[in-house]
Amino acid sequence: MDILDRQGAIPLHFGPKKTNFYYYLSMSIIILIFSLILNLLMIDISHSDQFKDGFTAYTQGDHERALKLLQPLAQQGHAGAQFYLGNMYANGTGVKKDINKAMQWFHKAAEQGYATAQWFLGWAYLNGERVGIQKNADEAAIWFLKAAKQGVPEAQYFLGNMYKDGVGVKKDIREAIRWYRKAADQGDLAAQYNLGGIYATGEGVPQSFSTAVEWYYMAGKGYLEAGNRDSAQEAYDRIRKISPGHPLGQKLQESLNP
Repeated sequence: MDILDRQGAIPLHFGPKKTNFYYYLSMSIIILIFSLILNLLMIDISHSDQFKDGFTAYTQGDHERALKLLQPLAQQGHAGAQFYLGNMYANGTGVKKDINKAMQWFHKAAEQGYATAQWFLGWAYLNGERVGIQKNADEAAIWFLKAAKQGVPEAQYFLGNMYKDGVGVKKDIREAIRWYRKAADQGDLAAQYNLGGIYATGEGVPQSFSTAVEWYYMAGKGYLEAGNRDSAQEAYDRIRKISPGHPLGQKLQESLNP
């Protein structure tokens, strides 16, 4: 646990006993420190349970209880509670909708390294008016990068888009491909589809229809499993266009039309 790790990292070293007074003083300090650690651990356990209960209430639609449990934690600096409180303000669930308050809580969580909040800030700044804030592509790129470095595939995908199009960052197709691959390797279907397009056109990589087909097939299969037949059909159409009769294309077609 974080508190234990931080406290445990404090080196406790006392020199040779010179008098009983110093010995008892040393022992008193040790007892005091361990008491503080125990209290902190109990608080952390309590907060963990409270957050779990608040999150459960949130997902079950009991927004009044969620607010009662999450708001105090958020005010005390709990990043997860800050993120979900931000969600409540963003959607007007349990509280009056207030995008400014939502963004304040998202920022608090993101600044503590909460990856989902970092991703959401990137998405919000990229979409701007759709969310109800001023669009800021530079800010979006900053937050997407933070979340992408923590392994959030959606952030890696959007960061790939930004490098591909030169939005918020200098256009760099190789960097776009790097982030697409990271997202695709984690199963992000849009990233897999985009990689298919990149290899089909040879943008920034040696053109390879066979590699393009593999990525399109992977994306199409995933879309189909997710119930998104339209996107699966589009992936199949791409395969048919660049490599008619390819076995993977036929396999995807059979899945589309069993």
